[in-house]
Amino acid sequence: MQHTLCCAIVGALMAIAMPAISEADTLESIETQLTERWSRISGFSATMHVEVDMTRSRIRVRSDMSGPLLVQRTENGVTRHRSELAGRTKAGPLGLLRADAEVLTVSTGDVTFTEQRVRDEIKVTRSKRPDPTAPGGGDRISSMKDRYTLRALPRERIGGREALVIEARSRNPKDEPVDRIRMFFDADTGIQLRITMFDDRGREITKVSFRDIRINPIIEDDAFEYAPPEGVPITEKEAE
Repeated sequence: MQHTLCCAIVGALMAIAMPAISEADTLESIETQLTERWSRISGFSATMHVEVDMTRSRIRVRSDMSGPLLVQRTENGVTRHRSELAGRTKAGPLGLLRADAEVLTVSTGDVTFTEQRVRDEIKVTRSKRPDPTAPGGGDRISSMKDRYTLRALPRERIGGREALVIEARSRNPKDEPVDRIRMFFDADTGIQLRITMFDDRGREITKVSFRDIRINPIIEDDAFEYAPPEGVPITEKEAE
């Protein structure tokens, strides 16, 4: 009887000490979880940090930028966002071409405006293409299915928080500088914590991270309105 009691105690202690083993996440289960969690909040604010190191047309471009981010989910379920990034950009084989840069992005959910300022030059583009760096939840997954093949990866920890992980691979890699995108979503809130992009050689070319996250802040509607500077034309970025 004493032996049986000891075995029972050891078994109970083992059950407490060992974490429960859950089934592996699937793309469908992650999308369901994110959609459910994302529906609980109306938006969030954060500090957005973007690191880029990529080569295009034999020119290496590096940049390190950060700034405030606002994200809002409207009553009809549309996610819109605004980010204002500033930092330094380097270009050329030795990084000799250096300049301060600012990038303003305003998305209504259907259309995204991007205003880039480098030195004294200003460029504005308008696009209806899904933005792979746009923050969000389950809606981010559904918006990418037409252009990317998606799969679920094992969970990871980002900044001490458990993250659901999805990898997206371009369906037209020859037309895209980005071959794969890895997205990390907070398992509790459904908010994106990090986005990492890779080229066709598996090299990390862009990392976007979100810190200092505040859930359900007060955001005025005019934060998502945009008008270009006077005299600056808008270039249409065609959807592929």
